[in-house]
Amino acid sequence: MAIDISEQQKSLSLIIDDIKSKLLTVKIGFSIGIILLILIVSITIYFITKLVTRPLINAVELVNMIAEGNLFVDIDSTSNDETGQLLTAMKKYGQ
Repeated sequence: MAIDISEQQKSLSLIIDDIKSKLLTVKIGFSIGIILLILIVSITIYFITKLVTRPLINAVELVNMIAEGNLFVDIDSTSNDETGQLLTAMKKYGQ
């Protein structure tokens, strides 16, 4: 009887070790997935921020040039968003 219980304990121990191994694999995979997700979101946020701020920075530079008295600033606006509308209005002002 004692041998039978020992065999069952070894079998259970092997099963538990297998479960722990699989759980560790899942944890590592999940951690890698989270890191990749954070990286992708960070890169996306960076490019969206650049996409929004670059036209605004250009608009501020143009407004500063106009404020200094240079009304013949070459304004190039190709977008139809709010920043593009602002640049188009500034272009009309300078003409």
